[in-house]
Amino acid sequence: MALKKDKNIFLINICKETLMLIQLILENQEYTVTSISNNSKKFNNIYKALPDLIILELMTSYLDEINIIHSLKINHYLSHIPILLLTNKKNIQLEEMININEVCYKPFEIEYLLSQIKLLLLCQENFKTSTFIINVDNEDPLMRESQELQSILDTEPLLALEIFQQQGYEIGIS
Repeated sequence: MALKKDKNIFLINICKETLMLIQLILENQEYTVTSISNNSKKFNNIYKALPDLIILELMTSYLDEINIIHSLKINHYLSHIPILLLTNKKNIQLEEMININEVCYKPFEIEYLLSQIKLLLLCQENFKTSTFIINVDNEDPLMRESQELQSILDTEPLLALEIFQQQGYEIGIS
């Protein structure tokens, strides 16, 4: 399968037992796997390597994981990277995970996990986005509104969701 070659998958905040299992499985499938657990180095490593997929485990207190997801998705350089969330919490509220591409509930079947990984990598390959840079004067009303919304997104993503809904936007979770 040509899709597997040169695909780099980052494993973030994954418990030791699950990490060893997933790393072994993915390496046997010929993926390049990098595991990160040190908070201070997470984003430096992600910036340097630009992985094709991030697998993140939702731990007991999942505020750190929500912050990681939020930081990745508001960053224009990293926002295209799909995120697969591993969790044993069946009752998590997806509003908090609005930028998750897929959730895999533990315990999971290996084949199911691999199918989700392949699907996310295939979608990422087929739907890569182009970035255009347009210089706009800071006094432009749309620019000011955009900056205000970005500020709200950075600090209170759920409030930003409410604002978009009040303005008539339909919000879908994917």
